[in-house]
Amino acid sequence: MKQPYIMQFDSLPNTISQQLPDWCTYPFSMAQKKSYLQFESGKLLTQHLKFKPFHIELFELKCDDLFGMSYEVFEKQHFLFFMLEGSTTFSTQEGLHVSYAKSGHFAFVSNEKGRFKLALPAGHYSALCLALEYDWLEFFSEDQPVLKGFLDMTSPGGHDMLPYCRIDRKVASWLKRLYSELQAGRGSLDGQLRFYISLILERYNHLAKTRLSSLPWKAKEYLDKMFKNPELSLKSISNHLEVNSNHLRDQFKAEFMVTPHHYYTCRRLYLAHQLMVNFNLPLRQVFFKVGYNDESALRYEMKQFGLLR
Repeated sequence: MKQPYIMQFDSLPNTISQQLPDWCTYPFSMAQKKSYLQFESGKLLTQHLKFKPFHIELFELKCDDLFGMSYEVFEKQHFLFFMLEGSTTFSTQEGLHVSYAKSGHFAFVSNEKGRFKLALPAGHYSALCLALEYDWLEFFSEDQPVLKGFLDMTSPGGHDMLPYCRIDRKVASWLKRLYSELQAGRGSLDGQLRFYISLILERYNHLAKTRLSSLPWKAKEYLDKMFKNPELSLKSISNHLEVNSNHLRDQFKAEFMVTPHHYYTCRRLYLAHQLMVNFNLPLRQVFFKVGYNDESALRYEMKQFGLLR
C-alpha cells in the first residue's frame, strides 16, 4: 500500500527520536516505525503499521499552545478515523471548513487529492487512523449499504465523511482486543486485522444508518445538493425540512461545529476557487456558477476568507 498521506508542520522539530516518551498511552510493539517529534509548541508521537490492505497510524499529541499541522493526500483515500481524545476541525489549505472530529467518536472519511489543515489548540490529543485500500473496501461493502453508497461519491471541498458515531462498548471492546492481541503477537497478523476491522466496519454501518436520518444530516444532504442555488437561506432550508429555523441552526452547529450558512458558503467558495485556479476563469464567469447573484457578493466573501486581496 502506498503512503496514504504525508504530515506537514508549520515549523521544524527541535528533536527527532524513535524512543517512546513516558507519557505514551498506547505503546505499540508491532509498529514498524515510531517517530517522536518535539517542537516549540508541542510534542507529537506517531506509531505506524503497514500491512496490506491497511495502513495504521496511532497519533498522540501534547501541546501547550496552538499547534500547526496539516496532511496532504495525492490520490483519493478512504479512512476509518477514531478520535480517542480531544476534538478538532479540518479545513482546506485556504482555510475553508470541511469537517470535524469529536472526542470518543469515529467515522468513515474520504479525501480527494489535496492538503488539509487541523485546528489543534493547547491540549492532549489521541487518534487512530486506518487507511483502507479501495479494492478491499469495495469487496467488503457489498452487503454494507451505507458504506457502499458512500464509496464512489465525490468529496465536497475535497473531503467528506459519514457521521461521527460514538465509540460504544462493542467497538471499544474490539479495539482493545485487537490492540492486546497484536501487542502479545498472538495469531495471524493478517487474520486479526481483517477480523476486527471487519467487525468494526459492520458496526459502523449500522450506527451510521441511524445517524443519517437525524435532522443535521438531512440538512447536510440537502445543502450538498442545493448549495449553488442563489435563493438558499436558513429559512428556505427550514421550510424544506419543515422545522423551526433556530432549532435547525442549533442542531446543525452542534453536529458540524459550523452554521448551515457557513457550511454552504465554504462549499461555494471552494468550488469558485477551483474554477478560478484550474480553469483560469475570472470572477465574472464564476459567481453565477456557485450560487451568487452578482460578482461583488462573491468578491466580498472571498476577501472575507482571504481568498482574494
